[in-house]
Amino acid sequence: MQFPGFYGNLAVRDSLSAAFQAGRLPHAILLQGEDGLGKSVLAKLVARALVCTASPEKAPCGVCPACRRALAGSHPDIAVAQASTKSGGISIEEVRRLRLWAAQKPSEAPGRVVLFFHMEKMQIPAQNALLKILEEPPLGVHFLLTCSSAASVLSTIQSRAQILTLSPLSPDDLRQAALEQHAGEDVEKVERLLPLCGGNLGKLSQLLTEKQGQSAREQAEKLLTAMLAPREAELMEATVPFLKEKARFREIILQMQWLARDACALRMGAPSLLGSPVSQALSQSLTRKQLMALPDFLEETVQNVDQNGNMNLLLTWFCARLRALAGQ
Repeated sequence: MQFPGFYGNLAVRDSLSAAFQAGRLPHAILLQGEDGLGKSVLAKLVARALVCTASPEKAPCGVCPACRRALAGSHPDIAVAQASTKSGGISIEEVRRLRLWAAQKPSEAPGRVVLFFHMEKMQIPAQNALLKILEEPPLGVHFLLTCSSAASVLSTIQSRAQILTLSPLSPDDLRQAALEQHAGEDVEKVERLLPLCGGNLGKLSQLLTEKQGQSAREQAEKLLTAMLAPREAELMEATVPFLKEKARFREIILQMQWLARDACALRMGAPSLLGSPVSQALSQSLTRKQLMALPDFLEETVQNVDQNGNMNLLLTWFCARLRALAGQ
């Protein structure tokens, strides 16, 4: 089996390749790891390999009609669970629809493939509906699931799937991936940003295409500035736009993480990699202990965003904790 566009995680690749080429790929695979490590890329590669008409060691070949249809998102035997526009998670109705679809005879491939991304956003009733089909899967059907952490998935689902954990890339792998995916990018810029990303290709790609995330960066800087403000209401007011913008808030928190890491680097005597005045202000206003705790708190916030449906409570908790962390 081949893994074009997927980097690092050699042990995971070897495990999947050996099982695939031996015809023993588990009917359910759960890929866990933080956003940006390539879970969806890997899941799609496995799905393409399952419908590819080339030999197992060359799949997915990328050139056969089945691969081309899979790449275009039009293969009749591959289905991707669609998230609800309201909750951002996969609904019980969607799971039931796919359960019926999976039970049907495949159109052209040996079997059907169903992909469920972001399982951490799936509510318990929907997970229970999925469990029913995992307990007695139709012959030849494979389920590919992704999540930030297997702990967010029912233990009964975990026990019926092979769990594979994706790890951050080594600096060499991250550098290679960035230069391959962003051909023509300034090598010096890549080198400057590598320490900020913790081996996460998705984070590095976002930083390399900073114009797309500039608005998010500005909002992240606004929240961090409000954290340091003497008036408590300033931070609460800054979070009001996110009451109905859960996905946007999550994006802002990720930007805050990069700024916090940059501030930590400044405090340790390293040069700023982002050139943000807010990073400078944080490094001067917070103690070393506070600075070191900030990225961990923001990571906890990301996890809570994924698991908490009540944005009002979440934002209240976020503001209180952030102010307390800053000693306000």
